[in-house]
Amino acid sequence: MTTKTKPSIRATGHYVLVAPRMPKTKTAGGIILADISVEAEKMNVSVARIVDIGPSAFRDRVTGERWLGFPWCNIGDWVICPKFGTKQLSMEDTNYSLLNDDEIMAVVSDPEAVKAYI
Repeated sequence: MTTKTKPSIRATGHYVLVAPRMPKTKTAGGIILADISVEAEKMNVSVARIVDIGPSAFRDRVTGERWLGFPWCNIGDWVICPKFGTKQLSMEDTNYSLLNDDEIMAVVSDPEAVKAYI
């Protein structure tokens, strides 16, 4: 069994590093899903796990003071974030995206419950 270590990339400034959820390719009963279904899920749902948060995230850009009531997410949380307009990269066989702190749209308690709505 391999243990997942912290990636050798960290978010800086006001950026948030996320690892997008990859859709399932097989049902619980063992049926392999069609590639078109898997691709549709990838394109229409952007649920990601927070991997790292930059030191200036959720802070006023001028004063450095923390935003009232924030941060609204923490490392390990599942969130909904933009699919496009982020810096996407791959490292250590894992896909990551870097996005601005204010681009996080919602925190999700059950990432598997979020489905594409077409």
